[in-house]
Amino acid sequence: MLKDGSLDEIGVDKNRLLEIEKLLENWVKAGETHTILSLVAHNGVIFHHKAYGRMEKEAKSPKTKVNSIFALVSISKTFTAVAVMRLYEKGKIDLKSPVCEYIPEFSKHGKEKILVRHVLNHSSGMRDGDTNKIADNQWGKVDLPPLEESMVRLDQEGLQFIYETKPDSAPDKVFIYNSYMYVVLGELVRRVSGKSFDDFTRSQIFKPLGMKDTYFALPQALHDRVADRVGAKEGFPLADGLSHPGPPCCAFSTTYDMGIFGQMLLQNGMHGSKQFLKPETIALMKNDNSGHLPKAEGTPPLINYGYGLFNTNYLWEKSPESISNKVFGNTGGSGSILWVDPENQMVGIFWFPEHEKIRPWEIFISKITSLFD
Repeated sequence: MLKDGSLDEIGVDKNRLLEIEKLLENWVKAGETHTILSLVAHNGVIFHHKAYGRMEKEAKSPKTKVNSIFALVSISKTFTAVAVMRLYEKGKIDLKSPVCEYIPEFSKHGKEKILVRHVLNHSSGMRDGDTNKIADNQWGKVDLPPLEESMVRLDQEGLQFIYETKPDSAPDKVFIYNSYMYVVLGELVRRVSGKSFDDFTRSQIFKPLGMKDTYFALPQALHDRVADRVGAKEGFPLADGLSHPGPPCCAFSTTYDMGIFGQMLLQNGMHGSKQFLKPETIALMKNDNSGHLPKAEGTPPLINYGYGLFNTNYLWEKSPESISNKVFGNTGGSGSILWVDPENQMVGIFWFPEHEKIRPWEIFISKITSLFD
């Protein structure tokens, strides 16, 4: 569990921390980004929780607040993986079973040997680009069966394109990062649980963990709290990105909620006095089970993926010496990063939407970690 506490309690030098926070403030003033959200906790004590800049790029936009909501983009995949693992712990999903045992339509075009674990760690042999080509030609032209109450039309149509996609390689032969296949995991959760993906993640992940402001389908009442709302909508041109519960990339959260989630991962699945996920399950999620595979063209060489979490030093373009090689977490295309550092008993979430200009993650996290040298 997270709590507020004093810097003295965790041995952090106030002046050194203020220097780091001044750096974030200066990045915004210099126009490197219009806003930053960040939270860091050590031993469950929050010692840095800040918001900088404005909600949108316009100068008249309101100031960003520490409880502002932002798009997680691909960090959403970690929630989707947790949803699968919750059902795995209950004996309802076998990670070594073919996906088509749960979704018979998936078996087309030689996909019978793709197992659930292959989808989790991006070793299915499927390529997003191949599915995109089918979608470009067939979007809006596919005859769809009646929509089930627990299903979303956009995902239903997307699944049809995935079913028609042929694998580029056999499973467990190459690492190919694939977002579409996490739509398949969302459908797997829906079919096995009997609930919509949004309902399942709310009832089985976010509510038990006390993540009050985290959603896949963000309620209308919370839309005004979304920072970089324009960017979020532009990122999802085929739907309202604020309310489509897409398993690969459509979750929204706050830095505080993500701190809660990171603390659960840090404590090997414990949340307060309750075991939310078993330690063995956390190990499966964070441990490298794809690093032995050759990487598809264009994949960063350091990328190593467990079940929904990156590990080793993929999170940094060049690993700073001060950052432990035990760190794991995930990143999102919105400029978000969740990192968990068991060696320093630290969790953090950092969001910097204009991250294409500079790579601020390494700088910020390296400096924060150095506080405990």
